[in-house]
Amino acid sequence: MSICLQSNGFSFSVTSTSGLLLTFGEVTVDLAQPMSALIADIKSFFAAHHIYPVEFKSMRLVLDSGCYVWIPDALYDAAQNRRYLETVARIPASSMVLSAAHPLLGARLVYAADATLTTSFKVALPGIDCCIRPFALLGKDLLQRAAHHPVIVAHLLSDPLRGSAAIDYLVLRDGGLTLSTHRTVNGGRQMLYTSLSVMKQMQVETDDMEFLLCGAVERELFMQLRGYFPRLDLYNGAPHRALNPQLARLHTYRHAAILA
Repeated sequence: MSICLQSNGFSFSVTSTSGLLLTFGEVTVDLAQPMSALIADIKSFFAAHHIYPVEFKSMRLVLDSGCYVWIPDALYDAAQNRRYLETVARIPASSMVLSAAHPLLGARLVYAADATLTTSFKVALPGIDCCIRPFALLGKDLLQRAAHHPVIVAHLLSDPLRGSAAIDYLVLRDGGLTLSTHRTVNGGRQMLYTSLSVMKQMQVETDDMEFLLCGAVERELFMQLRGYFPRLDLYNGAPHRALNPQLARLHTYRHAAILA
């Protein structure tokens, strides 16, 4: 089971070990309420739908964070987690510092996450693992695609054409991760300039590059960017099969982080 936090609650998916998407849902819940009330709401929702932690081989909570840094396994020291983050960003006062090992990359992601939200889900769903969106997106599917040509992934947390938007960029080439960065943009034009800047920084040419969008992507923005990126496409997460026709019609690119 994968759970991904949203501004008004969370989405979740249940997938079989063979890659069959069994269940998907979006839940509205007040994430700003006291911890005890939030834990009770999470428990009651899953209990009402007969979904219990002991039923799953693995559970993952995908958190939102723009404060993170990748550390190679050979250089990583757990005692230095906070120091790693403090060298690249200011850690929010309400956050806790966590880390997650990525076996495919041979690196560990150190990040800050809201302490109340993280603790609430850990208490409500014992045994759940935590990570953030860039980590969740970096699965075997993307790394295999990047073995043949450069790949840039932009995960939008909101629509830039409707105001300020946060974007997680991933740049992959030669089957590995080259860049992982969190940016904030205002409007489609600034997103275009930011995307071109990321490409230039990583010395990636548009003709060779596959540019993948996911998250809060609207048709208007997609059409604007298509004129500049000839290999623009939507990223739908890891390949999966749906249990029923309703799930097959799901706009999976909006939920790539929990389907990857």
